[in-house]
Amino acid sequence: MVASFSPTLLDPVFGDDPHALDHLMDGLRFRINDALENPVDQYESVSSALALIGRITETDIAADWFLAQHSRIGRTD
Repeated sequence: MVASFSPTLLDPVFGDDPHALDHLMDGLRFRINDALENPVDQYESVSSALALIGRITETDIAADWFLAQHSRIGRTD
C-alpha cells in the first residue's frame, strides 16, 4: 500500500508514501470540516473520491467498472 485515507476525513493519511496521491488531488475537496467559511459535506467528499479513482485509472466511473476487480485499486471489505 502506498497511501490510504478516508474520503470524509483526510487526516490522518497512512502508507509508505502518504503524499503519493497529492498531485492527483488538485481541485478535489475531502475534509468535512475543512473550514467554517467553505465547509465540505460528505457528498462532495465521496464525489471527490470517485473523481480521484477516475484520475488514477484514467477512465470514467460507471456501475459495471465500479463493481469489477482492478489491479491498481483494492477493496478492503
